[in-house]
Amino acid sequence: MTLRTAEVLEALQPFGAGNPTPLLRVRGLGVRSYNTIGQDGIHLKLHLRTPAGAAQAVIWGAASRSRELLRLPAIDIVATVGIDHWSGRPRLAIEVKDFIATE
Repeated sequence: MTLRTAEVLEALQPFGAGNPTPLLRVRGLGVRSYNTIGQDGIHLKLHLRTPAGAAQAVIWGAASRSRELLRLPAIDIVATVGIDHWSGRPRLAIEVKDFIATE
């Protein structure tokens, strides 16, 4: 899960009917930390350890699942990846659709 991966996947656009956004399954990601975000604190921002280095991800509406992250040190995720242009610089944008804590 790198910026290059997101660039390759973005070349497959446009996504929509007949060409859904690709979902990636990634196993054994370390969770360095997490915090709730959003006005009501209902979303999770994850700080992950990947083989390619540190990455951040968001999972919408999942703050109630944060206790699952305390059980085991790693997670498997299903996510979409894209490119976020923050302050004029591209960075990896990971949107987690679901996760499961693993050993």
